[in-house]
Amino acid sequence: MSFKNKAILGLKWSFIDTFIRYFSAFVVSIILARLLEPKDFGLVAMATVFGAVARTLIDGGFGDSLIRKSNSSEEDYNTVFTFNFVISIILFVVLFASSHAIASLFNEPLIKNIIRVTSITLIISSFSMVQTAILRKQIDFKKQAKITLSTTLSSGILSIYMAFVGYSYWALIIPGIVANLFSVFLLYFMSSWKPKISLNIPLLKEHFYFGSKIMAGSFVYMFNQNIFNLFLGKFFSPAILGFYYRADNLQKLPSSTLDNVIRHVTYPLLASIHKDELELIRKYRFILKFTSFINSIVLIGICANAKFIVLLLFGTKWLPSVPYLQLLCFVGIFVPIISINLNILNVKGRSDLTFLLTLIRLAFNFISMIIGYYFGIISMIFTIVLALMIEYLIASYMVQCEVSYNWLTQLSDNIKGIVNAALFGLIALFTNEYITFENIYSQIFTILTFNMAALILVNEVFNNNEYKLIKEKAKQVLLKITLINKYFKS
Repeated sequence: MSFKNKAILGLKWSFIDTFIRYFSAFVVSIILARLLEPKDFGLVAMATVFGAVARTLIDGGFGDSLIRKSNSSEEDYNTVFTFNFVISIILFVVLFASSHAIASLFNEPLIKNIIRVTSITLIISSFSMVQTAILRKQIDFKKQAKITLSTTLSSGILSIYMAFVGYSYWALIIPGIVANLFSVFLLYFMSSWKPKISLNIPLLKEHFYFGSKIMAGSFVYMFNQNIFNLFLGKFFSPAILGFYYRADNLQKLPSSTLDNVIRHVTYPLLASIHKDELELIRKYRFILKFTSFINSIVLIGICANAKFIVLLLFGTKWLPSVPYLQLLCFVGIFVPIISINLNILNVKGRSDLTFLLTLIRLAFNFISMIIGYYFGIISMIFTIVLALMIEYLIASYMVQCEVSYNWLTQLSDNIKGIVNAALFGLIALFTNEYITFENIYSQIFTILTFNMAALILVNEVFNNNEYKLIKEKAKQVLLKITLINKYFKS
């Protein structure tokens, strides 16, 4: 299969997989937000940080190492599996034993049992990491999509049921553990590879040499992703953390979906052509521009309609999350394009630079928290946005040092999509102020109509390549639908 066909097929199934995961979680979260209190979400956000960070240590970057190695053998897979399994048991014991101290630190006794229960997923997840890496290496996202559909449906239904009958925050925890178990079962059922306990020290060293740098970067990255949950839980309240957590998750629905699809598909594809620099730059530049264009439009659209979206989906008790959501949308604009730059650095074997960038982000996050402590959460988010802008410029300069893609050219490529989206957002924000109907359905229809009209107007004026491509694909789809209708009517 050609590179182009692999890319299209991989993107298609990876998008389906990621969309199912995030969209299902989003739909379930809408229902849970009306059944549970902000404090419940805050408690779980605090407690699950430690498990999320521990999981990056279990993988150890070995999954990426297996993908990057062109001739991975059975011995490679078994060695990585054995290492993951042993580390998961050690980390489970550490988390279980330290749960009481963590609860005391946050002055929240409830999170002790939450940490103890959720830490069992560390051992469960160790059984799926190599299997997932093999599927990614084979660009077999179809199987992953099937597994995701099965596990998200079952865990979502269980979450809603538990919340409805009064299990409070446990409705956010137990279904996740069940989903992990079910996912492992399906992976083993669908995969031809079965693990064996085997530890080849030379192979372990080989994977550790490359993987340890990614592991260190992933550890700091995951810590960066969750550090604000720890900060808000410690110095504010579980309810405030719940509002922030809800806003952050809502902006991550589009940005993380796109980010995950692009990162997981493009890494193995770009790794396969990393020796052909001209082709690598061409593919990488297209991915970067298209990602920036789509992501900016969606997030600025959410920003412009934030109050209406929160009221419609979650209800009035979540209105304090609106200003957080509006600012966090600008965070989401920069995250995927930074991730794509990190992907290129990893493809070029510069995992040391990706680690350096995550350390830079960690430093910026500490500065943001200091500002948040003295001046409040809004000031903290403003600082996060500014820090990500600086991090993006640093990342693009690092890429310039590895491939022939000037950082100013990259900035110009990305800024076009962001300016497009900003103009659309301003028009949408202005028109929304004057749209008020007693009938909620009339208001939804009118807002969507005006937003779509503003989006088309702005893009017709600029008419850039990304818009032309989407427009052409839309015409092809409409033509196919028309032909199918004519066929059935004849």
